[in-house]
Amino acid sequence: MSAKPPTRGDCADAREGLRERWLARELAGTATEATRKGSGAPDDPDPLDEHLETCAACRGEAEEILFLDASLERGFRLLGDRALGPDESRIEETVRHIREGCEDANLLRKIRRPIRILLWTTFYLFTLLACLTLAVAVIRALKG
Repeated sequence: MSAKPPTRGDCADAREGLRERWLARELAGTATEATRKGSGAPDDPDPLDEHLETCAACRGEAEEILFLDASLERGFRLLGDRALGPDESRIEETVRHIREGCEDANLLRKIRRPIRILLWTTFYLFTLLACLTLAVAVIRALKG
């Protein structure tokens, strides 16, 4: 093996690649899994897999991520088996409340547009008044 020792930048890139693979649920293809199964190297090796073959620290982190992923999957599966979902009547009641809405919310929806128009009109009137005041002040300063 004539590989150069990994640098800090290589390790940071490898760790980022491990996280991306874990999020994409493609972590089973890492070098740690390939070496564990005894399979040969693929035709076009991935730089991350090459790095994991030479760097024990990153390989350990990959194994830790695999262990954590398996633990989380097992824990969530057990939790899903024990936790019961809401019954049908509760779901129908929730949907009914969502469809009906609140009386206050309906009132706010009805008066929202007129209030918005009133506020924008007031804003534009004050802006116009400020512009007129500034124009009068500039004209008086130029004349006097």
